[in-house]
Amino acid sequence: MANRYWVGGTAAWDGTAGTKWALTSGGAGGQAVPTSADDVFFDAASGAVTCTITGTDYAKSINCTGFTGTLTGSGNVFIYGNVTFSAGMNCSATGLLFFSATATIISAGKTFFSIAVNAPGITVTLSGALTLHTVGGVFSSAGTLNLNGFTITAGYFNSNSPSARSIAFGSANILINLTVLPDYAVLNVPDARNLTWTGTGGFVRAMASTAKMVFGPLGANAANAPNLTVNSGANALTITGDSWFNNLIFTGSTSTVTSTNVNIAGNLTLASGGTYTALAPTYRDTGILTSAGKTLSALTVDGSGITVTCADALTVTDALTLTLGTLNLKNAVTSTVGSLVTTGTTLKYLQSTTAGSQATISDTSGTNTVTYLSIKDSNATGGAVFDATDPTNVNVSNNTGWLGFGGGDNGSFIAFFM
Repeated sequence: MANRYWVGGTAAWDGTAGTKWALTSGGAGGQAVPTSADDVFFDAASGAVTCTITGTDYAKSINCTGFTGTLTGSGNVFIYGNVTFSAGMNCSATGLLFFSATATIISAGKTFFSIAVNAPGITVTLSGALTLHTVGGVFSSAGTLNLNGFTITAGYFNSNSPSARSIAFGSANILINLTVLPDYAVLNVPDARNLTWTGTGGFVRAMASTAKMVFGPLGANAANAPNLTVNSGANALTITGDSWFNNLIFTGSTSTVTSTNVNIAGNLTLASGGTYTALAPTYRDTGILTSAGKTLSALTVDGSGITVTCADALTVTDALTLTLGTLNLKNAVTSTVGSLVTTGTTLKYLQSTTAGSQATISDTSGTNTVTYLSIKDSNATGGAVFDATDPTNVNVSNNTGWLGFGGGDNGSFIAFFM
């Protein structure tokens, strides 16, 4: 292992040795290009020069303390230690920093390369907020990325690997803000096997341009589904079918959101200015649904022992499907469905958010035949038939309008003889 100090003026990092690299600060050049065993220094003695990274280069660490020059170029650097920038330098490099050993990133408020956490068992930790170039991204293929309470601002996040990898969000977020490539998958995790995360943070997107997002379905589940907040912007968002998210929040956005099916493992919060008529969520774990007066394409509750609670009136144009778990419709308001469907032979539950106070479910036409459904504090209305005559259903209490529960065909009296 040796130190390498840049003394080469304005030149390329990985050119012939020449006078570019010295063993001491401001020393005589002529040393070999750094290897993965060498600590690399750009310091005050390097001058206000430009070092261009053009190929694939290596360093144990990079320390730019006192440097007033510029790092640029589209080449990549494999790093086996810390990266320390300085407040007086510039960085316009657009290549990747591949972190292949445990390291700390000291960004000093400077715009950074793209970064890749790239080796099993390592941890790459931020020491401050990290901003990547507008087309820069975060790649996670193995190891842990620890935000350490600081935000990363990047164009995109990419993780497509079966290797063990994790993100320690804490309370911080990864902001994914790419705008120059419309419809690009700014969150791209098609293979979520062995990906875990901790904390209350997650991914945040401002919809300044159209975009796509995917998390899974391979390896995705309620335990590793991340939080996603879409907090501003009006451009369209497509969530690839069968993606998974924990808390999915649209507050502040006026986007049109499309997904044939998105799996929810926490809360779903719609925004009053958005459009969600092409969004069909399936709840896989306990959570709250806040509709904000907006209409969903469909809704499915499918999780053993879970409870989905509507914070306000629910409106779905197609089917409300109950497969497993409990759906609490908001009491004292009317929730409107295109149809009510039950599937499976396990008892599920439809009830009001407030015991003793009815929640109204409305459908305008047709017959909704349910099975294996326990019903409580429910008023069925709207013109359609809500048929609960199957003996697998349970009339708990305070139900009206249900055929078979003495409420008749939305108010008509029908007697049944044993």
